Amino acid sequence: MVIVMEFKRTKVSIVNKRRFYISIFIIVLFVMILLSFIFPLKKVSGDVQIDYRTYTVESGDTLWTIAENITPKRSDIRNTVYNLRKMNGLDQSTVLQLGDKLLIPGTID
Repeated sequence: MVIVMEFKRTKVSIVNKRRFYISIFIIVLFVMILLSFIFPLKKVSGDVQIDYRTYTVESGDTLWTIAENITPKRSDIRNTVYNLRKMNGLDQSTVLQLGDKLLIPGTID
């Protein structure tokens, strides 16, 4: 006696496959969003702490000579002059006077 067993394959419809893939996509997306809140890539701080000091203008000082003294090596002095003008509200025609007080950057955190 021979027993023949027949297995029926259930066909998954295209609609069910699409639902499955969409569900997987939504789950993966949700997990990624959740992980991005738990483990942020980079903590962003909106405030940069810069310490300023006051410099009193001496005889013969110009913005360029002051900038030369405070500009880090391999940095452009023109950027320092621009920043000094901006920080102190000076324009191109401003002439420094003996005893003027200027804010200059100290250390940057």
